[in-house]
Order: sequence, then C-alpha cells, then structure tokens
Amino acid sequence: MGISSVGNDPWEQLIASIVRIESEPKFRLEDRKEQQESQKKVLQDFDGKISSLHKLLGGFTDPLSNPFRARTANVPEGSPFEATASDRAVTGNYSLRVDRLASTDTRVSNQVGSAETAQGLDGSFSFSVATPTDADPDARVTLAVNVAADDSLADISASVNAAAQQAVQDGLITNDQRPSASIIQESTESARLVLRSGDSGYTNRLQFEADPDGILGTLGISNDAIAAGGNGGMITEVGTSATNSELNSKFELNGLTLYRDSNQVDDAIDNVTLNLTRAGDPAETFTIGTDTASILEDMKGFVEEYNALVDFMRDRSKVDGDTGERGPLAGDRSVSSLRFGLRNQLIQTVADQPEGAPTRLADVGLELDREGKLSIADEDALTAAAENDPEAMFAFFGGPDGIATRMRGQLDRYTGTEGIMRNRLRTADDQIRRTTRRIATEEDRLLRREDQLRERFAGFQQTIGQLQNQQQRMFGMF
Repeated sequence: MGISSVGNDPWEQLIASIVRIESEPKFRLEDRKEQQESQKKVLQDFDGKISSLHKLLGGFTDPLSNPFRARTANVPEGSPFEATASDRAVTGNYSLRVDRLASTDTRVSNQVGSAETAQGLDGSFSFSVATPTDADPDARVTLAVNVAADDSLADISASVNAAAQQAVQDGLITNDQRPSASIIQESTESARLVLRSGDSGYTNRLQFEADPDGILGTLGISNDAIAAGGNGGMITEVGTSATNSELNSKFELNGLTLYRDSNQVDDAIDNVTLNLTRAGDPAETFTIGTDTASILEDMKGFVEEYNALVDFMRDRSKVDGDTGERGPLAGDRSVSSLRFGLRNQLIQTVADQPEGAPTRLADVGLELDREGKLSIADEDALTAAAENDPEAMFAFFGGPDGIATRMRGQLDRYTGTEGIMRNRLRTADDQIRRTTRRIATEEDRLLRREDQLRERFAGFQQTIGQLQNQQQRMFGMF
C-alpha cells in the first residue's frame, strides 16, 4: 500500500527539493552578482562626483573662462537705457544721456480715395536696400517693381512685397533687411501706401533709384520731400549723413555726442553693450565693475561640489563600531589617498603670489573644518579680494601653483579613459560578466540534473508498476 500510494506529485516535490538543495551554488552566485552590481553603482556615483568637481575646477584654471574677470554693469533703476558687460570690459564710471532713438525709414504716398481703386499707372520704378558688410559698409541691392495701369495701391503694395521676398529667396538680402509695404486707411475716404525699411538708421535708409515712368512722382514718394497734409514723403528726416539723419539714435556718452543706426550699441564702449530704451531724460551715471554676485555663486558651487565628494567618501568608507558593518569603500586606499590629497592641496599656501595677494584660504574668506569640509566663512573678504585684484584671485586658484590647479592635478589620476575610476569600473564589469556566465553554467547544470532525476524516477515508477502487477497476480492465485 505504501508503494502504490506514491504518485506524480510526490515525485515532483522530491525532484524540486533536490534541485533546490543543489541550487545553493547558483543562489550564492546571484547574491555575489547583486553585491558586485551594488559595488559598481557606488563606483559610478564616485566617478560622477569626481568628474563633476574636476570639470568645475577646469573653469577656475582656464584663462578664457576665468570667473574672477566677470564684469557687471550697474545701471540705476528707471534709466532710459540698459547695459551689459563682458568679462573683458574695463571697470569704470560712465555718464549717458539718450537724446533720440533710432527708427526705420518710412515713406508714405499721397492720399487717395480708396486703396482698391486703379491708379492708371503703367511702367516700373526701383529702389535700393542697404546690405552693408565689413568690406563694403555702403553696399546696396536694387529692387525693381512693375506696375500695370489697372493696379490699385493695394496691388502696388503687394508687388513691392513680392520683389522684396524674391530678393530674400535669391540671397540678395537677408530677412532682417527686407523692406515692407502696407496700406494705411486714414479714414473711410482716404488711404496711403507706406514703404518701410527693414532695419533702422541712416545706413539702412531706402533710396529711390529710378522712376522712368513717373510712378513714384505721381504717388508723391521721393528721396527728399517731407510728408505734410495730404502730400506724401518722408515721415522722419532722412538727412544726408549719420550725424544729421534723424533715423539714427543720438546719445551723449561722457560728454561726447555719438550717432548709431541702432538702439543697441556695442561699439561705443569696448566689451559693453548699450540698449537705448527711451529718449529725453537727463544723463545717468552707470558703473562697470566686478561681478561679485557671479563670483560668489561660482565659489558656492565649488564649495558644494567639493563637500559633496568629501561627504560621499566619508559615508561610503564608514565602519560601524557596534555592528562591524563596513561601507562599500571601507579600507579602499584610492579613497583615502584622494581624500587626504585634496585636503593637503587646500591647506598648503600658494607660492609666487605678489605682496598683498591671497596665499591661504582665509585670505579669500574660505575655511576648512576638521572633517575636511569647506565653507565660505567671510563673504565680504571673498568679494573684496575679487574686487581688489581679480588677476591675483585667478592666480590663487588657477595659477601654476593655484589651489584649483593642484586639486585638479590630484583628480587627473582618477579621471579619463585610463584613470583609476575607469579602470575600476572596467574591472567591475568584468567581474559581473564572469559571475553572469557562472550563473548561466549553473542553470544549465541544474536543468540537466532535473532531466536526469526525472529519467531516474520514471524508471522507478516503471519498476513499481511491474511490482504492482505481480502483486495483483499473486493475490489472484489464492
């Protein structure tokens, strides 16, 4: 009865139990792989923090991105202009009064009764558009416009716009240089054709080149007439030069009167851009100075990046005194070497600085605590050092013996394709691949083992079946 009670389920349970026991090596390998992947993640995070600080320090050592040369324009609130300064601007005070803003050249035709009425004009006219270049500041492109007798002002406007658009498509002018035409409906009984230059200023004025059929003359559009009453002409006095054209902006800078085609002026003060916004106000004084706010933010970023790396190395290297639990980087010599190396670079004085220039962290308001973490202990000292001598500040951080230069040199061993971190990550990948292959080998072995057990137990079942048949025949003989 005992033998006959053994069915398929008990055999499967037995096979599963055997396979589970023999799977212990595989389980240990899976645990090892999980640990290896966790260790790799720690190394990736470590590498990321090192690379982030390394990149930031590069900005402190590169003369082209020197943060201590940052400049700012301090313009009084409500001033009729704005100003921005690049890091090459010279510090100083400036007085600016805006007398006139630049405007586009606008011409209008004589009044007509309706923009849709045929004007009876037949022929063509041409006008030119400025296309200045450094090589030829007076370069211009001429546009021709054809007019039919049954064309209205609206039709002539459309023809001007079509000629201008074609010139853009042909690459003769840019979209910004493109002139435009439109219709102004002054009242229910009067309308005008309006022509407007693409850019502002005297250089970009419209010039009417040829009017063989008298079309422009009939419309009242010319190079010299001023619009008055119902007669057409210039809206703004074009003049004959940059200094007498009312199309140009006019402003007084430190007592000098200047004229420009635009309201955005980037050539009056080296490395400073002025944006004129309003005319007629009294002169205002503005200052180009060291951008201490930007420098302070850069220094805060440096402190944060450095402290983030210090915290990471400390937290991942801890050993719990009560439980003995070790952090993933505990006892790692490359971690301790980097931590003490960076700290050492920070506490050393900077050599070859001129008299009065900063040589220690305290000279620029920075402080290093017992845990090796940085802080800005004195913002006033930091900003004062940047204002007093930006070049000495750059040398303190980015010079040959500068703090950032030395720290970056310390990090160089850890970064790059052949750096310590890249090699360790490659090693971690190799370990994970080897463990993965061993797990696959174990899984193949277990599958074969399971097949073997089923074949063996299938033989047992066949033998049991034969014994049961013999038992039944024996019972049948009595």
